[in-house]
Amino acid sequence: MKVLDFGTGQGIVECEGRFYFDGNHNHTMYSAHFEQYQLLAGYVKQADVSEVQGFTLSDIDNLDYLLLESTNIKKDVIVHRWKLKTQLKAVISQCDCVVIYSPAVLNGLALSVIRKLKKPYIIKVGGCARDNAWTRGITGKLVAPFVFFLTRRQIKRAPYVIYVTREFLQKKYPTRGVAGSFSGVVLKDIDEDILTRRLDSIEKKGNAPFIIGTTAFTYLRYKGQQYVIKALAKLKEQGYANFVYQLVGLGDQSYLRGVAKKYGVENQVLFLGSMPHDKMFDWLDTIDIYAQPSRTEGLPRALIEAMSRGLPAIGARTGGIPELLQPEFIFSNSRREIDEIVKLLTELQSPQLRMDQARRNFEEAKKYRKEVMDERSREFFERFKREVDIGKALAKTGYIYGKAKV
Repeated sequence: MKVLDFGTGQGIVECEGRFYFDGNHNHTMYSAHFEQYQLLAGYVKQADVSEVQGFTLSDIDNLDYLLLESTNIKKDVIVHRWKLKTQLKAVISQCDCVVIYSPAVLNGLALSVIRKLKKPYIIKVGGCARDNAWTRGITGKLVAPFVFFLTRRQIKRAPYVIYVTREFLQKKYPTRGVAGSFSGVVLKDIDEDILTRRLDSIEKKGNAPFIIGTTAFTYLRYKGQQYVIKALAKLKEQGYANFVYQLVGLGDQSYLRGVAKKYGVENQVLFLGSMPHDKMFDWLDTIDIYAQPSRTEGLPRALIEAMSRGLPAIGARTGGIPELLQPEFIFSNSRREIDEIVKLLTELQSPQLRMDQARRNFEEAKKYRKEVMDERSREFFERFKREVDIGKALAKTGYIYGKAKV
């Protein structure tokens, strides 16, 4: 079966005809279930050899990349709609089924083509469309209700839907179709030695600076790193200058560097750039607290990976984050959030509290072990392929999915 996946293109770069991706991508979760898997992306940055040092080479045998002839999909959906639709028809007609990521600007146009061509499709719900729009200035806030309604209708009508959360996205965007729940998180083997080493490091911490870490694109303001930076400034005012903030992630760092300089904590903020996924876990073992301050999220894989290393963590009341962390370690998306982050970081200076959270988060991360996620995805995709094949057989005899042709 040949599958076309509408990828976003974020975090993917091309160098000398080869594609590289950052640690936030896990294409094997989907490509492993099909003979041929094609990822359709918009603009993909052309990079030189020096720029891909922190990326992972895409060497999956059955995975190919297709690029749209568009450098600005948001604009082309409106200005060059028919040209873009012609491109979509050409690639969709050549595949057996389609996977669509939601939320995405291209979905409405893509779904109209998919339905016209009568292609089976899956919607992969990775985040809240309303929350995503709300973070994009005044225009985003104006269109957020419309985006929410449109996305909710698309998912409700979809025959197959994958949710990355256990409850959050399912409640906001219910479906009448077949639903699966699994994340694309890729965890290393989780053994008790990891927790033992974490507890030992907490016990031996002494007076060394507390290292806070976040993995996220550094050019997307809704990832929220600026709120942690501002919290560092308040902590410094209160006499706590023993915090260092390390940021891992791809993108322009100028805005966050500007925030750090404005608040006088530039010496406490360190930008590490993009990092290969296999190196990410080694870095996680060197930090003391993980922070996920996003304003919009589905289920952050980076947070789960951090928890799998026995890391105490804090996060915003966003998306599926409250499904992962205890309520006491969640801060609000409000004017109070800086003070709440300060309070949490101050409390987490307690070795006993960090130990308790290390144990708790380590156990919670076990729910997302590779074998657990693989089994959930296998059951979903086997059902999908089986029902698609039955549908094709019924169509040949004059029926489509049990209903007579009109």
